[in-house]
Amino acid sequence: MKPSSKRLKQWMFLLAGIVLLAIAIRMTWTPRSFIRPHQPLMPPLSPTDRLLVLAPHEDDETLGAGGAIQQALATGAQVRVVFLTYGDHNEVAFMLYKKEPFLTSSGNRQMGETRRREALAATQALGLSSNQLVFLGYPDLGTLFIWEEHWDKSAPFYSLLTDTREVPYADAYSAGRAYKGENIMIDLQRQVEDFRPTRILVTHPADRHPDHQAYYLYINLVLFNLEGRLPPPSVYCYPVHAGQWPTPADYDPANGLPLPPALVTPTSPGFMSMLEGAQVRTKANAIRLYKSQTVNSEHWMLSFARQNELFTQPQFIQLTSFPSPTNAAHATWEAQEEEAFLASNGVSGVTYNETKSGLEVHVTFRSLLGKEAGLFLHLHGYRKDIRFPEMPKLNIYWRPGMTMVSDQAVKLSSSSIAVYESGRQITFKIPWVILNDPTRLFAQAHGMLGTKSVSQTSWQILVRQPVEGHP
Repeated sequence: MKPSSKRLKQWMFLLAGIVLLAIAIRMTWTPRSFIRPHQPLMPPLSPTDRLLVLAPHEDDETLGAGGAIQQALATGAQVRVVFLTYGDHNEVAFMLYKKEPFLTSSGNRQMGETRRREALAATQALGLSSNQLVFLGYPDLGTLFIWEEHWDKSAPFYSLLTDTREVPYADAYSAGRAYKGENIMIDLQRQVEDFRPTRILVTHPADRHPDHQAYYLYINLVLFNLEGRLPPPSVYCYPVHAGQWPTPADYDPANGLPLPPALVTPTSPGFMSMLEGAQVRTKANAIRLYKSQTVNSEHWMLSFARQNELFTQPQFIQLTSFPSPTNAAHATWEAQEEEAFLASNGVSGVTYNETKSGLEVHVTFRSLLGKEAGLFLHLHGYRKDIRFPEMPKLNIYWRPGMTMVSDQAVKLSSSSIAVYESGRQITFKIPWVILNDPTRLFAQAHGMLGTKSVSQTSWQILVRQPVEGHP
């Protein structure tokens, strides 16, 4: 018996309704797999807030905080974006964009100017005007090198691509400033003092891009300098480069963005900000305005336009007299391009502890220490009563049976520190005196195999117990 035409239509309408309902639910619901019970929502902003977004390159502000910018403007909060570089180091993307090869410094500078113009358009799509943007102009892929070795009496960093040791862009805030760490510190500090932010969004210290790591370090340095002079802002970090993430690497506005597992620690579960559909679409449109970058990365870039944005608040490590999991460097990135056997020789963890005489660093590798094993350890001390450019910035290179120590480019005696090797672990004992008795330290470790960097820990900020006689 065939169903009547009327009943058939009823069933068709019912089926269509179910399909439309399912689509509507998919468009408005973030799957539970993306929402962690321990991942709270970001505290909302108010009209009295002042949001400072720190972007290493032109596009990071939109990828990591395009929704946050829209939400801040909607509440009436003040917003400023400060770009660290002009993003002039992505030659492959720019050659594809221009459809012609360029191997000159002027070509790279043209790329920087193009990215600046794209940032003006993209941030305008988010609701910002040009007077809310600041372009410092420091060297793309050079700011972490500057952090590590170019302070005080050291020569300015030389950028091979732009063939200069100073900011070459006439329209940059820092035009003509030498590529030195103190100049970045001073320029960023002026921005913070002028804008007086209540909330800062900056890239994560465990991000794989060196400039993203560097911006986190510089802003914390500035905030240390300003302690007691300005109300302390809340600081949140947004991830961008985190290995095979986001997944899927494509435009997926109906779904949420999962927090990279390596960024979730017991003390920093992460925060989530939920976006409305119109905000997701606006963010996607802003991303598309970075045409010089989407030409070869559109799918990956658009994967950031989803129903949420993610932030963490990495915790400083409070040093104690004993190493413990509470003062470990949790996030460890493996070199994505390396084969598995290389990564297996990398660093699995780092712990720190203090003694009366110095700092102890315990580095554990994933396998027994072979002759090809190696390690770079960076330790930069801070104390309020001495200018940071004048403080020691130790770079320690270790291989079995050999240790090299330098303060920026100045070599120090290897006997100035003690090194102990055992099984899979190395212990470094660094006297406080060669660190100039700091109250805080910036620290990071790189695991090596031969000349290859196969793993690195997140940059950490170590805080000593109160020291008598220190401010």
